[in-house]
Amino acid sequence: MIEEYQMLSNELHNAHYDAPNGELLKRAQRAIDVLNAPGVNDFSNYLHRQTETKLARAESEAASVRVELCLMRERCAELMSQHEPLNGLDVDREKVRKVLHYVRCGRLK
Repeated sequence: MIEEYQMLSNELHNAHYDAPNGELLKRAQRAIDVLNAPGVNDFSNYLHRQTETKLARAESEAASVRVELCLMRERCAELMSQHEPLNGLDVDREKVRKVLHYVRCGRLK
């Protein structure tokens, strides 16, 4: 973002205007002065870095959710692949399979 402002500043600085009384040139110079004022680019850089931090946090949270979902799927697969504990609970394996499918997909087969 700062690079875009710098390119605009350079373009305005190098441009030649044929406006009456040089009004357009004065306006362009004021824009250059604002863009080059101390702290302006620093503040926009700060806002940009804040946005990058928020994005990184969101990506991290999404990755954490993906890990949790993978672990839940792994546990469901483990439960269905092992003889115990379902046999020890004396429950119908196919009913458990249907319940787990409903939990994952939100619908019965």
